[in-house]
Amino acid sequence: MKNIELILFAILVFSACSKNQVEVPLALPASDFFPLKMNSYWIYDALKIDIDAPVDKFDTSRFELKVIINDFDSLTQLYEFWRYTRPDSLSEWVIFDIVSVDTNTIGIQSIEDNLRFLKLSDPIILDKTWDGNSFNILPAWDYSYTDISGRFENEYLEIKEVIRVDERNVVNLLQQEIAWEIYGKNVGLVFKHEEVLKLEANKVKTGHIIEYNLIKYGIE
Repeated sequence: MKNIELILFAILVFSACSKNQVEVPLALPASDFFPLKMNSYWIYDALKIDIDAPVDKFDTSRFELKVIINDFDSLTQLYEFWRYTRPDSLSEWVIFDIVSVDTNTIGIQSIEDNLRFLKLSDPIILDKTWDGNSFNILPAWDYSYTDISGRFENEYLEIKEVIRVDERNVVNLLQQEIAWEIYGKNVGLVFKHEEVLKLEANKVKTGHIIEYNLIKYGIE
C-alpha cells in the first residue's frame, strides 16, 4: 500500500496550491469555481485503496474518471453529472452513476445516493465554516475555506486561481478521517483527497483512501 507515496503527493499538491498566491477580494462567488455549462467534462487520474486488515485485504486500483454535465432538468432545476470510469486511456468509458447538482443562494449542493451535500457555501470567504451535511442525515462535517488565493500545478496542467475546502480533519486513537478538495476558477474540481480509516492499536483496521487528480477538462 503506497501510503508514503500518497502522503508525499498530497503534500506536494498542497504546497503547489499555497505558493505564489495572488490578491483576491474578501468574498468570491461560489459559481466561479463550479462552472455549469452543458457538455462540460473533466477527466481525472483516480486512485482508490480499500483496506480490510483482518482478512488481509489491501486493494489498490488506478483508473480514469470522467465527469460530464449531460442534462438539465427544468422542472427540478438540477444539473445531471454523469460519471464514467475506465482502467486506462485505451479502454472504453463505462457509466457507473449520476450525480445531481443544485445551485442557489446558499451555495453549490451535490446529491449523491439521495444524500445532499453542501460542497461550496456562498459566498467564499477565507476561514468560513459550514456543515457540509446540514441537508442530510449524516453526522456533521465542518467544512471550511482554508485557502482562497492559491494556485495548483500537477504534471498535466497549471491553474492560477484556486480555493481549498477542508471537509474533515479528525484523527484520534480510533479513527483517521481527512478530506479536502481544491477547485479552480472557471474550472471546477481539480483535486480531491479522502481517507476514512478505522484504527486499532495505532494500526489501520478498515477503511478507504481516494484521490482524484485532474488530467484535462473542456466542453464536448
